[in-house]
Amino acid sequence: MDRGEIGWDGMDWIDLAQDRDQWRALVNTILEKKWEYNETVLRLFIDFKQAYDSVKREVLYNILIEFGIPMKQLFLTKTERTPPRSSKDNLQDLQYELGCSGRSFWNRMNTLSEDFLKELECPVCMEYMASPIMMCKSGHNICNSCRPKLKECPTCRQPFLNVRNKALENLSLLAKYPCPYKRYGCQLVFTQERITEHQTVCPYRSYNCPLSEAEGIMCKWIGIREDMREHIEAQHRNRLTQVDFLKEVLLRKYRPEIKYSRVIFACDEVFYQQFEVIDNVFYFVIQHIGPENYDLKFQYNFTLASQEHEESISISFVARSCKLDIATIHRSGQCVKLCFDTVKNFLNENNSLKFEFYIRQL
Repeated sequence: MDRGEIGWDGMDWIDLAQDRDQWRALVNTILEKKWEYNETVLRLFIDFKQAYDSVKREVLYNILIEFGIPMKQLFLTKTERTPPRSSKDNLQDLQYELGCSGRSFWNRMNTLSEDFLKELECPVCMEYMASPIMMCKSGHNICNSCRPKLKECPTCRQPFLNVRNKALENLSLLAKYPCPYKRYGCQLVFTQERITEHQTVCPYRSYNCPLSEAEGIMCKWIGIREDMREHIEAQHRNRLTQVDFLKEVLLRKYRPEIKYSRVIFACDEVFYQQFEVIDNVFYFVIQHIGPENYDLKFQYNFTLASQEHEESISISFVARSCKLDIATIHRSGQCVKLCFDTVKNFLNENNSLKFEFYIRQL
């Protein structure tokens, strides 16, 4: 007996299955036709939900082990696929799976977390990978930044696929990443979406010496901001200026081909000062040694005046973070930027340059 014989050929089985009323009416019609045609009707009901839940997942996990799937990946898969349960039940299950409890259990958990983070390390740049994570033909992963730079996988030399490792991407969103400045003392961990925000304000963020690119010095020191004062006072005292309010500078026999740079202590903070002439343009910049979104803002003022004080130029700007490249600040115009022909008018007969500056907190 088919649907055409009972007048139900206008709907397919999928539509019928999704419409309970229609399905119930169809079953009743079949039962009525059973008596009319005196035929046997067999009824079979399948509970798909119950059938799916009855799958023996441990058997599937054992098969994965036989195929050589690493235990740490298998553990992560089981954790992700397990239905939500109470924290106590999950803890007991994990202790059972790992075969340990107490301090040994937590040590094992830390080991698993470290192993997982190693899986997220890009084999090229050694940074943690974030979405999208690309794969090679052999299944090795690589971050999206390094992928365009390479023609083949650095691990196995197989070609890359235009395929993303969605499973690893999803797990990476759940992972807790240690701060990149952990080696300097930061013990905090964050999710992927918050760690970048933390990096900009981390008190253990590393800084280069302000004089790392200063002519004649090129200091290689790298450390945290709190240790910078001690380093400057010990290694660069001859390039250090303490400013309480207004500082008058007299530069004898000024040479425009030289880039002048100093470290400034002012307002209980550290600043970097640099002035130079590029393509007949005089640039004067003061940068704050601190993060881009520092809680405090500082303003510096630069003043040129003739000997008789009949003519003067005074300009003020906000001190940008040292994390910004000076060339970028030059291009933006967010600094003192004067035609050098104008500055020449303020040089005295000995070719000395005299100017004043101060730094204040806004």
